[in-house]
Amino acid sequence: MKSKKHQYITVLDMGSFKTVCVTARIPVDFHKIPVEERLSAVTVLAASQTLSQGIKNGGISDFALAQKTIHHVIEENEIKLNAPIDKIWINFASGNPKTHYVNRKMMLDGFVTQDNIDALHDYALEDIYKNYDYIVHAVPLRYMADTSDDVLNPVGMRATQLEVQMMCISADLNTARNWGLCIEKSGSQIAGRALSPYVSALGCLSETELKTGVICVDIGGDTTSISAFSNHRLIFADMLPIGGNYITRDIAQAFSVSLSAAENLKCTKGTCQIWGVEHDRISLPVISEDIHSPTFETASRADLVKIIRLRIEEIIQNIQTRLKSAGLVDAKFKLVLTGGTSQLSGLADLCYAMINMKPRIAYPVRLSGVPQSMSGPAYSALTGLIHYAVMPHNEIPSAQLFRRTYRHNDSRVKKMLHWLKYNF
Repeated sequence: MKSKKHQYITVLDMGSFKTVCVTARIPVDFHKIPVEERLSAVTVLAASQTLSQGIKNGGISDFALAQKTIHHVIEENEIKLNAPIDKIWINFASGNPKTHYVNRKMMLDGFVTQDNIDALHDYALEDIYKNYDYIVHAVPLRYMADTSDDVLNPVGMRATQLEVQMMCISADLNTARNWGLCIEKSGSQIAGRALSPYVSALGCLSETELKTGVICVDIGGDTTSISAFSNHRLIFADMLPIGGNYITRDIAQAFSVSLSAAENLKCTKGTCQIWGVEHDRISLPVISEDIHSPTFETASRADLVKIIRLRIEEIIQNIQTRLKSAGLVDAKFKLVLTGGTSQLSGLADLCYAMINMKPRIAYPVRLSGVPQSMSGPAYSALTGLIHYAVMPHNEIPSAQLFRRTYRHNDSRVKKMLHWLKYNF
C-alpha cells in the first residue's frame, strides 16, 4: 500500500486468548504534528481478530496452529484492505524476560559527541550480551556529566567523565526467532517488536502518569504483565505465568461445567466482593452423563466468589512479590490495572486491601476507526503497539541493538555470522 499523502502500519497482538491484527494509516508529515496530537492523526482502516490456537502463556505451544492463527487474521485484514501486508509490528509475552540495570563510565577530554554516547552504550551493553542472547529494550535512564546529575542529553556539553545508568530487558533468542518464523510463513516480515508489558502500559497510561511514576499491571488470559515508568522511561518490566484463564479453569473444575460456561459465569456473576452474595443462587449447566445435554443445577454465588478470590489473591500476591524484589512497593508510584480480567467487580478494593495501593482501572486510548468491540481493557496492548510503532521513545533503536551485539573491531566474517544468526 503506497500513497503520497499517507503511510500504513500493521500491528499484531498475539495473546493466549485472542489474536488481533490492525492496519492503521498515518500522514506522511506525521513528524511535523505536535507530539501530543499525533495519535489523533492515526486512523484504523482494518481490524481482524480470532481465537488464539497454538499459543499458551504468551508463547508458541503448537507452531502449526499458531502459524495458522496468525495467517488467518493477516489474510482477513488483507481482504478488507484489498492490498498485501508486507511488514508487521508484533508484541510478545514470552521468552523469560529479565530486567537488568547497568552503570558505566568513560573518560573524555573535550565536548561530548554522539559517537561518545554510542560508545558508552556499547560499553554498558557489553556484559549483558555476554550472558543473554537477545536484548528487547535498552533504555538510558539518565546521564551524568562530571558533577551534573540527571542530564537528559549531554551531547555538546564539555566534560571529563561521562556516566550512564541503563535499564535493559533480555529475552530468549529462540522465542523471538519462532515468532519471526510464524510471521514469515504467513507472507510478511517483522517491522519491529516490543515486550507486552511495555506496550500494554503505552496503550492506557496518561502523559502525567508516565512522567510522575506509575506501575501498570495487565491481567490477561494466561499471563500477567507488570511495567513501571518514571520520567517517561520504562524502568522495570516482568511477566507472571498466570491470568484470568486460570480462574475460568478453577470454576470449570469446581462446578463440573464446560470452560465456556465457566467463562460466562466469571464474566456475568463473578466478583471479588464477598459481601452481599451470601443468599444469591446461580444456575449451573453441569456436565452430566450426556455431555451434549447438560443438567441445570443451582449453587451458592458465594462459592463462586470464593473460587475467584483465591486465584485473584494469588495473582496479587505474586505481583506484590515481584514489585518488592524490584524495590517498587514503597515507592510513590500510582497503580493502574488493565487487561480483560481487570474488569472483575471489586478487584480495585481487593488490591487496596492487600497491597495498600488503590488502582485505576484503565481503558486504552481511543483511536479513530477502532471498532467498539476492541475498545475495552483487553485491547490495551494492541493500542499500545500502535503507539510504540508511530511515536518516539526514549530507548536505543532496535537496529542499533542488533549492531552492538558484536564489537566494532570484530572481523567482517564474524559480523556476517552474527547477522545470519539473528536473521535465520
